[in-house]
Amino acid sequence: MRNTNGDKVKYGTNEIDLSDLLNAVWKGRTLLIKIIIVFTVIGLNVALFSPKEYIATTTLIPHDEESYASLDISGFESFSGINFSQRMSEITPPIYNQIIKSKPFHLKLMQTKLNFSHFDEAISLYEYFIKHHKNTFRQSIKKYVLGLMDMDEQSRCQTSADTLLSPFNPTRLTQNQKFISELLIDRISVEHKSKYGYIAVSCRMPEALAAAQLTRSCSEVLQSIIIDYKLETAKHSLEFIQQRYNESEKNYNEFQKKLALFRDQNNNIIGTSALVESDRLNDACKLAFISYSQLAILLEKSKIEVKESTPVFTVIEPSVVPVERFKPKRALIMVNWIFFGAITGFWIAFGKEYYKTIFLK
Repeated sequence: MRNTNGDKVKYGTNEIDLSDLLNAVWKGRTLLIKIIIVFTVIGLNVALFSPKEYIATTTLIPHDEESYASLDISGFESFSGINFSQRMSEITPPIYNQIIKSKPFHLKLMQTKLNFSHFDEAISLYEYFIKHHKNTFRQSIKKYVLGLMDMDEQSRCQTSADTLLSPFNPTRLTQNQKFISELLIDRISVEHKSKYGYIAVSCRMPEALAAAQLTRSCSEVLQSIIIDYKLETAKHSLEFIQQRYNESEKNYNEFQKKLALFRDQNNNIIGTSALVESDRLNDACKLAFISYSQLAILLEKSKIEVKESTPVFTVIEPSVVPVERFKPKRALIMVNWIFFGAITGFWIAFGKEYYKTIFLK
């Protein structure tokens, strides 16, 4: 507690004069300087020998999805009781971040060929992370604990990304694939700018060219997965609409036959009951025709959507080779280490003198 004079701090029954505190630090200034020098040297080594990291970014604008909602079939949906607009669910930009964390996405990226300065030819992302990448201490321990297989063994049990995409063919990832997948989660990110209507895909790699190539590959794989999903969804919707179309066509033909037969049998009869029955059959035939014609439109649109494979977004800012590194921030590293060294040296110097003057008396 500070007293009214403001020059002493009490701790229990003892009190420390602030002038004595400064004197204690001054007496231990040599130790303080040595500790700061040690921390500075450590910070310098960390700043100089930390692995370099580069980040490349590409900016994309998603296309506006045209679904059955674009057709004026609201009345038909109310009439039939089927919501066709919801059947064609689309992958929206906020879901992109979940896609880039998925195993199918990572498996496809592992096949990407990248160029590195110390290799004459491009190598796969998988080979780079397994054989050539310098892992951190924590990652190295994890690889050792997992007992990762070598490249020859891995090549015999390589899992196909296309196989993993199917929910009916569950597969098991190898330890190598799982390890790389966890690395990619930390190195790839998608930021959705809903206010401005675009998304930014960023990738981080130890070399600038590899970062740009991986970013471009990410956008291509992302688009490929979304297109595959759209086509698969369109096929299921086509099957559903084809069934409803066949039923509606059959129903319409039956009402036409009933109406024609009734008119033939009651051609010369002018009775109220005959007129009412004729109007009823005629109205039922019209309703059946409305359902049949609307489903015919939906069927043709579904066939087109199954056959088309249009891009789901436009690249407005392609990935370029970054000039400046993202990590390490050497100036910030040096400042932090010197600061921590000064704090540590201050308390060690003070503690040493405090121990001598208080506990040794």
